[in-house]
Amino acid sequence: MSSGKKRFGFVLVLMFSIFSIAVASATCNLDVNLINQDPYPAMPGETVKLVFQITGVENIDCGSVSFKVMEEFPFSVDPSIPAESSIQSGIYIRTYQSFWLVPVILRIDKNAKEGANPVEILLTRSGGGSGILYSFDIEVEDVATDFEISVRDYSKAKGILTLEILNIGQNDVEALSIEIPEQDNLLVKGSNRNTLGILDSNEYTTTTFEAIAEKGELEFILRYNDITGNRRIAFESVNFDPQPFLIKDSENGKISTTTILIILVLIGIIAYWFYKRHKKRKHLKKEHK
Repeated sequence: MSSGKKRFGFVLVLMFSIFSIAVASATCNLDVNLINQDPYPAMPGETVKLVFQITGVENIDCGSVSFKVMEEFPFSVDPSIPAESSIQSGIYIRTYQSFWLVPVILRIDKNAKEGANPVEILLTRSGGGSGILYSFDIEVEDVATDFEISVRDYSKAKGILTLEILNIGQNDVEALSIEIPEQDNLLVKGSNRNTLGILDSNEYTTTTFEAIAEKGELEFILRYNDITGNRRIAFESVNFDPQPFLIKDSENGKISTTTILIILVLIGIIAYWFYKRHKKRKHLKKEHK
């Protein structure tokens, strides 16, 4: 065989080898899917458990495969679970499924918006460049609620403060209680905590404390069970002006002109009755003499 033919044959073998390597590398086809979210929907201020499925790791040509959670608002990885993990491709039991399951626990910021919040996953393989970024929507629902408190009635003379509590949020609550923390302008006599029970969305209830309140900001602590059964806490305040209630107290303490006239008329009638009776007795005594 001539040297030219040998050279040509060597080139063909080399090209075939390069092509085979390229084809083999091209067969590394990785993909990521989110297969479970618990709870669904997730809740702001809580944690959510996710399970991701990575397919294609059965191909040894993928080399070392790395999975990384990109921590961005409103998600952060719980310290109990690493943000990044890796596996050597091609190592699996043939009688079992050939995918890789990665559990993740994320902490959700309390200010997370309601609805779909994206979390990004970076999947890389050794010798595979910068990797591929995947995005998954995590459903978040705010199960907390908001309250509005107002002073419905107040009597300084009696030392009674009546509050109105309105559930202005979209969620019903159970085991609702209200507490008056220690403060300079609100002195509570007796218990500083009342249990209110169930309060549905857009409904209100009232409660009464034995207390002396002065002008200024009054602070309250509300505790309740949300629709998932978790205990929550809310801090509310109201700007209080006692003057209108003091005027009411003063008016209630006054005797009206009509009342005074009625009393005077009654006194007059009684006095006239005694006068007539006394006169009649006097007249009878004269007749008996």
